[in-house]
Amino acid sequence: MFSGFQSFKNVHIKGSHNLMTLCLKSRRASPASFNFCSSVSSVMDTPGADTIPETLPEYEDAMPMGYAQSKLVTEKLGDIAARTTTLSARVLRIGQVSGDTRSGIWNATGAIPLTVRSAKTLGALPAPLNDEVVSWIPVDVAAGTIIDLSCLPPATQKGAPVFHVSHPKLLSWNNDFLPALRAVGLEFESVKPTEWIRRLKAIPQDASVNPEVKLLEFFEGKYASDEVSSAPYFETVKACAASTTLRGVEDVKGDLVGRYLEFWREGW
Repeated sequence: MFSGFQSFKNVHIKGSHNLMTLCLKSRRASPASFNFCSSVSSVMDTPGADTIPETLPEYEDAMPMGYAQSKLVTEKLGDIAARTTTLSARVLRIGQVSGDTRSGIWNATGAIPLTVRSAKTLGALPAPLNDEVVSWIPVDVAAGTIIDLSCLPPATQKGAPVFHVSHPKLLSWNNDFLPALRAVGLEFESVKPTEWIRRLKAIPQDASVNPEVKLLEFFEGKYASDEVSSAPYFETVKACAASTTLRGVEDVKGDLVGRYLEFWREGW
């Protein structure tokens, strides 16, 4: 199962171990705290779970790729260190990060921005028959949440507490995001995902002209049928209780979607 994570072992996992050791060597009255920025991919394959709690994972919970597996292993290492030493460690499990709330800057080469760009290229966006539920947290909100959580006093219980740095509310692709794009002036036809893939494969496969085609293999996997699977919901009860930033996050719709679109269009 874990053969894919070998490339992360020497630099990333051992690097995290070295940082924990460095924290313990602090000359302060108590060691520096270790706050590990993990990923929701470490628990994305939790068997049969519609909701993922803010707890440590089992080894089979990680997605079957080296990145996710290395995150899971490092979460475990942090917990072991917190249980067996005086180190105060936390796991900050980060969800899908979107553009910031002020200027809307969202990396235009990502899957979501490239999907939206196809409204210009194909005149259409995919609308799954069963809808898709997503969760995006603006990058500045994620940063503020990480600061809030990293500055917490040491936990009273042994082990590394887990917090989800993820948006507390879910977003409907069909009923929230697509209408928000239309409301801020993007024109497109909503089509079945397989029709969207057909159109994407029919355009010139030149990434310098149509950058969407760079992710064709990914899109083909995601939209193999007209229904899609939504990611589970990641609980944020503990994170919201501890972070005023996360408690005050706005919904990813309306004006915020407009700021995203304005930024993406500058590169179109």
